[in-house]
Amino acid sequence: MRPPADVIADRAHPTSRLGAPLSAFGAVAGAVLLVAAARERRSGASAPGLAAAGVVFLGALSAWVRDVRRLRRERTA
Repeated sequence: MRPPADVIADRAHPTSRLGAPLSAFGAVAGAVLLVAAARERRSGASAPGLAAAGVVFLGALSAWVRDVRRLRRERTA
C-alpha cells in the first residue's frame, strides 16, 4: 500500500542537504582552477585554457546558486 501523496511530498531526500555544500566545494574548486589558468596565461599559455576555466567556474557557481535557492524555497514551503 502506498502512502498518501502529501506524506511523500513532505519527505526531504537525504541528498538534498548535501547539494549545496557539494556545489560550494565545486565553486571553490572552479575558482582555484581559474586562478591557476590565469597564472598559466601570464606565463605564456593559450587563452582557450583561461576561457575554459572561466566556463567551469561559472557553471559551478550557477549550480551553487541554484542549490541555495532551492534550499531556501524548501524551508519557506
